[in-house]
Amino acid sequence: MTMTESDRRLIRASQTDDVSRCTLTRLTEAEYANLSARKGVAVYEHRNRYWRNSERFGSLLAVPIHWMMELTPDQVTFPRGHTLAIKARVTEPGENNGSFHLYVIDPAAYGFDSIHKGARKNIRRACRAGVTVELATPELLEREGYEVTAAALKMSGYRKPPTRRDYVRRLHDDTFFGGRGLVLAGMVHTPRGRRLGGIMTGSAIGTVANADDIYTAPWARDTNVGPRLVYSFIEACQRTAGIDTILYGRVSNDEDLEAFKSRMGFPAAVVPAKVVLRPGVRQVVNLFRSTGAFTTFHQRLYGPR
Repeated sequence: MTMTESDRRLIRASQTDDVSRCTLTRLTEAEYANLSARKGVAVYEHRNRYWRNSERFGSLLAVPIHWMMELTPDQVTFPRGHTLAIKARVTEPGENNGSFHLYVIDPAAYGFDSIHKGARKNIRRACRAGVTVELATPELLEREGYEVTAAALKMSGYRKPPTRRDYVRRLHDDTFFGGRGLVLAGMVHTPRGRRLGGIMTGSAIGTVANADDIYTAPWARDTNVGPRLVYSFIEACQRTAGIDTILYGRVSNDEDLEAFKSRMGFPAAVVPAKVVLRPGVRQVVNLFRSTGAFTTFHQRLYGPR
C-alpha cells in the first residue's frame, strides 16, 4: 500500500517548505569523529580508524565511532592499553562471535504503510491539530529548547539534564553537531500560543543516517508531535543521495521507547560483530555472567541470546 494523495497533502501542509526540501549532510568518518569529540565523546584514532568509549562501561569497552562502521579484522585491535574489550563489525563474517542489537531500516523499502496503523492515525491527528515541523534555529532553541529538553530528560531518566547555561553554551557543538546535523522543531498550537513541543536531531556518516535524539515536552505528548517529527526525519533521509541505512539507536530496556520505535516501523535487528577480550577477561565475564553488572556487560558484548 502506497501513501494516499490525501495523506501526502496532509503531511506536506504540516511542515515548512524548507523541511520538505531538507537533506542530511553526509560526513566522513574523520569528520564525524572530530565533531563527536567536540561534543565531549572520548575518541581514539587507531590504525586509521576511529574508536570511542562505551556509554555504559567507559574506557573498559571500546567500539568504533559509529556502530555501523565496518573494519577489517587487522584493524580490530585494542586502541588503548587500559581497554579490556572491543567490539566492531568486520569485513570477514567468519570472525563474528557477538552482535549489536540495533533498530535499522532500509529507507528505500520504507513507506507510510511501514508504520503501524495506530501510529499513522496519530500522525494524521497531529497534522490536523496544527502541529507543524520546522527547521530549528539557534534562536528558537535558546528561547524554548531548554525547557523541552530538560523536561523530556527528567521524565525519561535517560540522562541528567544539563543546566540552562550549559545547554545554551553547547547548542552549536551538541544539538546542531557543529552545524552539520539536522535539527527539526515540532511546533504546537496551545492556549498560550504557538509553542515548541518537540525536538529531533539527526546526522549522517557515510551511507548511514542516525536518528540521534528526540525530546518531547511532557505537556505535548498527547499532540503526537513525536511521531510527526520522526516521519519528517525519515523523509529527509530518503531524499539524501547515498543513504542506504537509517539507524534509530540500540535496543534498550525502556519498554515505552522500544514500543514507539516498533510502531514507527523500525524492527530490531541483530547485527553481527567481532568481540575481542584481553587474556583472562573472558573467564571472569563467563564465570560471573549471571551476576549483576556482569550480565549487562556480557549482553552488551555478545548481544541477546
